[in-house]
Amino acid sequence: MHYYSLIFVFFLSIIIVDSKHKHGPKGGAEFLKNVTADARKEFQNISKNPGISIQQKEDKLKEWAKENNVEAQFNEHLTNMTQHKEQLNKNVGVVVSRLSEAKIEVDKIFADKSMTKIQQHDAVEELRKKKYPKEIPTLFYIGKLFTEDGKKEEKHTKRRN
Repeated sequence: MHYYSLIFVFFLSIIIVDSKHKHGPKGGAEFLKNVTADARKEFQNISKNPGISIQQKEDKLKEWAKENNVEAQFNEHLTNMTQHKEQLNKNVGVVVSRLSEAKIEVDKIFADKSMTKIQQHDAVEELRKKKYPKEIPTLFYIGKLFTEDGKKEEKHTKRRN
C-alpha cells in the first residue's frame, strides 16, 4: 500500500510541476512565431484535442510541422520536451526516494517534547534549507491530503521566510 502511495505522489508531482512549467514564449513554442495565425490555431486545435491518442496527436503535429515548413524546429522542440520530461522524472524520482528519510527526521523533531512549537518549526525549516528543500514541502503537502480541514492545517504548515 505504501508503494502505491509513493507512485501516486510521484505522478501527482509530475503533473503539478509540469502544468506550472512554461514551455517557450507566451505565445507558445518558438517555432510558432514562424507560421501564420491560422497555422498556430490549427496547431493549438491539434494539441488540445483530448479525443485523440498521444501517438495520433504526435503524428498529426509532425504532419502539421511538415506542411508549415517548421519540421526541423518542431523536431527540436519535441527533443527538448522529451529531455525536459526525462529530467523531471529523474528529479521527482530523487525526491520520492528521499521522502522516507526526510519524514523520519521531521518526525524526530516533532517527537522532541523538550522543544517549543517555534523551535520545532525553526528546526524543520533549517532541515528544509540544508538537506531536504523539496522533500519537506512535499511531506507537508501529503499531510494536508489526509486532514479533514486542509485550509485550517495550511496555516500551521506554511513556512516563514
